[in-house]
Order: sequence, then C-alpha cells, then structure tokens
Amino acid sequence: VFVLRENRAEEPARPPTRNPAAYELYLRAVDRLVQLSKFDAEMAVEMLTEVINLDPSFADAWGRLAQAYTMMGTLFDVDAPWLERAEEAIGKTLELDPVQGDALCARAQILWSPSRGFQNRAALRALNASLKINPARDVARQYRAAILLHLGFYEDAERDLSQALLAKPGYILAGLSRGLIAHYREDYRWAQICFDPVL
Repeated sequence: VFVLRENRAEEPARPPTRNPAAYELYLRAVDRLVQLSKFDAEMAVEMLTEVINLDPSFADAWGRLAQAYTMMGTLFDVDAPWLERAEEAIGKTLELDPVQGDALCARAQILWSPSRGFQNRAALRALNASLKINPARDVARQYRAAILLHLGFYEDAERDLSQALLAKPGYILAGLSRGLIAHYREDYRWAQICFDPVL
C-alpha cells in the first residue's frame, strides 16, 4: 500500500547559473517543453544542450534535458536511444544536485515505461521523492496518478489529479484520467462530464 502524504516544503532556493545567456536560453527551453509537441521537445533538447555547453555545472538545465530526452523517448520517438541519453543526463544531474526534482521525475517516467517493464514501486519512489522536493510539480503528480490509477488506488489518484489540475486547469489528460476513475467506480454521470470536454 502506498501512503501519500503532502509535504509543503518549498524547493530549495539556489542560484541556477552565473551565466545570463545560459539562463535566458534555459527559460526559453522550459517554455518549449510545456508545449508537448515533438518539434518543441526537439527544440528544447537543442537549447538545453547549448545551455550545458555554456555552463556544465547548471544542474537544473541537466534535469530539464533529462525531461526533454524522456519526453522524446516515451512520446515521440520510442525506437531511438532517447531513454539512454535521459539516464545519462539524470546521472549527471544528480551528481551535481542529489535532490533535483526534474531528474527524479524523469527517472520515474523511464521506470514506468514499456521498455522498462512498468516498474511501479521504483517509479513511485522516484515520484514521491520529486514531490517531496516540490509538491507543486504537476508532471510528477500526473504520472503518480497514472500509476495509482493503474494499481486501483482511485482516491489517491484522484487527489493527485485534482492537485495537477490546480496547476494546469485545462490539462486534458488529467480530465480523461478522472473520467476513467469515475467509470471504474461506475459513476457514469461524472465520467461523462469528465469526458465531454475532450469528446
């Protein structure tokens, strides 16, 4: 049984980089990753690669690069070696900052993928660690909700989805997942309400 507890501690404040050009490019890459498209993910990979060339000790850039590689390898180009690159970036990130939440979230996404055999427990441990660092990390909440939904922990999944929707009110996949939970509970009226905006 997985007990979910909220930890309201803020993510540790740390200066991301002393290089203004690297930081500006990093922010542009983060904006690309939010778009959830192959083109934008590829652009983010290029930008973040340039960022770490400008500042190889920029842990947050390594963490976002791990996320970008993971996005490419799980959503857009599953046959390419993206996940191996992601694992290398995760290792570098955690070497620089052992509590970097993006790297921990990327590790969980890789662990809970077809190529890694959907390792529920290991993925949940990584997501719990990521959310302990920053409870507002909506990507980690969405993935944890997906795993919990898969395992039949509907109330816990619903709680994570509600928190994820606070961060991204229009997030379609969270609405779909809420509809699935309602369907499994045989609450077909609520399931229809959840599915309607998507259908």
